[in-house]
Amino acid sequence: MNWITDKLKSLTPHITKEYEKRFPIIFLKDVYIFVGLGGSNAYTYRSMDPHIAFCVEKFEPYEEGLNVIIAHEFGHTAHHLYTTHNGIDAKDIQWYNPFTWLLQEGVATFLSTLVVNVDQDIYFAYKRDPEWLSFCEKNIATIINAFQKDLIQSTSAEIFKEWFSINGGQTFGYSRIGYYIAYLLVKRLAGEKGIENAMLYWGHSDFEERMKTLLHTI
Repeated sequence: MNWITDKLKSLTPHITKEYEKRFPIIFLKDVYIFVGLGGSNAYTYRSMDPHIAFCVEKFEPYEEGLNVIIAHEFGHTAHHLYTTHNGIDAKDIQWYNPFTWLLQEGVATFLSTLVVNVDQDIYFAYKRDPEWLSFCEKNIATIINAFQKDLIQSTSAEIFKEWFSINGGQTFGYSRIGYYIAYLLVKRLAGEKGIENAMLYWGHSDFEERMKTLLHTI
């Protein structure tokens, strides 16, 4: 765990500098490193005043994976700071809407691909897991169809657990598949409108309808 802690400290400055070069933001908040207190491996909290926590015991001693998880969490922070920079108020965002989670996780994953260069499966698993990625790539139409059905018949809490939590994955036997859907959505948006506009997509008054339409295109 000492090795992981030291790596988190040494790898973070390069990633934060990369984000600060790309966007008109500055990271000013502390980063917290916990042992024994975290239910997740890492998380960003306090919405538009974002803080980041890393939970050391949840990580494997794998430098490429640590690089990606750092880039992912600072991607969330960059997204939120950039949103504030462009005048979007936190109270206007539907924080418990599954489409908001898709945008958040898609942006963080997409941004991590810009600042860290690793094999693609690591951007989702934070370790090598080509089987997970291969399943998603080969079954994307079935996955999207199942997600759309859950949007109709499941609660937000049920959707979060099944599609975004490490404790989910009952439908296909793989957890966190929502991250792959999210990445494809934001990749499409970034290709069409640029990543800056994709990051601000939740500022549209018809955000949910736009995301529903976008979901049909991947």
